[in-house]
Amino acid sequence: MTTPTLRVRAAHHEPLPERALGQRPRDRFFQYQDDLHRSNGVELDAESLRHGDQYTFATVADTLIDRIGLAALDGLDVLATTNWTPEWDPDYSAIGPYLTDRWELGCPVFDVVDRGSIGPSLGLVVLGGYLLGDTSATEGALLGVEQSTVPQAVGAHLPGPTRSGAGLIRLSRTDGPGPRILAMTGLTEDQVLGVAPSGGPLRLVREWCERFEVLGDGLTVVLRRDSYLHRRWSGELWGGRLRFVAPQPSGLTVFSWLSELLADSAGHDGHVLYLDEDVESLSAVAVLLKLGEQR
Repeated sequence: MTTPTLRVRAAHHEPLPERALGQRPRDRFFQYQDDLHRSNGVELDAESLRHGDQYTFATVADTLIDRIGLAALDGLDVLATTNWTPEWDPDYSAIGPYLTDRWELGCPVFDVVDRGSIGPSLGLVVLGGYLLGDTSATEGALLGVEQSTVPQAVGAHLPGPTRSGAGLIRLSRTDGPGPRILAMTGLTEDQVLGVAPSGGPLRLVREWCERFEVLGDGLTVVLRRDSYLHRRWSGELWGGRLRFVAPQPSGLTVFSWLSELLADSAGHDGHVLYLDEDVESLSAVAVLLKLGEQR
């Protein structure tokens, strides 16, 4: 029996222009955020709603498709949408139904919003599981949206993105070009700390390398330099090369990393391990790719 194959067919990351409009949101959005904060026992800082780029997710997503072309969504069997930070003063209750109508999609659409800034990377894991678990689905896409106006409580200093943008990753459960995804999984805080009964990242990487016959010097590990994973485990975990992604807080890092990887990987062999750690906790996502295979 042949093991199903997942490949990354395309990846895009499109930052939007920075702007400082300083607009006051509509009363309905202010009231919603005010009620949300009060229900959690804190007071909304009204000025936080006037900082940042003030983009809606619809604007961000439409800009992405205008730049890369609607053909990027051709032949989809499923679309997953994802984000880290909330939307600013939206016109629509949810981005998924808007996209379905706007782009006339004929496939299921679902959201993956969980575990902070690694939500989009977790969305990649969920989308891959969907494609591998549904024999009628072979083509899927993950669309991530992000904007930099983050509602804050008075006195709070929560991390948030400094740039707005969007990204799209196209996955295929068929042979052909593109890096092959060998394994993907989410890691709990206990696993990252190495205190979980199932073991930590050291055990996971060793198991993956043994299963997929990855030699230490043939593995490139990609992660944030300021992450706990790098500080705690790099001395004993990574036998191969280290590459660092931008340290700025963002949920779109998986899109920018994959778009750069696809642009630079032509003609290259080897394995790449991507580790995305949440900026507010120690939860993480691990993705192992094989470069150089075309079938």
